[in-house]
Amino acid sequence: MDTGLAMTTATRQPKTVSSYTHPGPITADRDGYDPDAQQPDPRPGFYYVTAFDSARPAGRQYAFLAGPYREHAHALRDLRAASDLAIARDPWLAFAAFGTSGIHDPRPGSAVPVGALNAALDIDPDELRDQPPSDEPEQAPLFALSAPA
Repeated sequence: MDTGLAMTTATRQPKTVSSYTHPGPITADRDGYDPDAQQPDPRPGFYYVTAFDSARPAGRQYAFLAGPYREHAHALRDLRAASDLAIARDPWLAFAAFGTSGIHDPRPGSAVPVGALNAALDIDPDELRDQPPSDEPEQAPLFALSAPA
């Protein structure tokens, strides 16, 4: 079958690679943003490690993985461990976005959510002190974060 496209075969001489090195780790993007150098929010509040998965049904796209912490720096510190554990329990979460969130002015008398992975991460209860009392022991996770079999 003639497609009307003229095909030519060019012959090139092979070149020998004398050396090759991989570039070092990328620590900042082209705009200079370095995610490892994020400055903690100094305001008091309740901070969490959170996950967002747009592939989940509406209303079940967000999860509080760890927290609440009284300081944003503690949530930032546990971000990697919480996201690694969540991905270990549900490999599809490798496509989710992980970050931190904060509640600065909870409604009076309302309980703040508790992270779904707090027990698995051995979060120090002293870091979670001075919280409003919660009737819920741990929040049911929005994602399937059960321990691997």
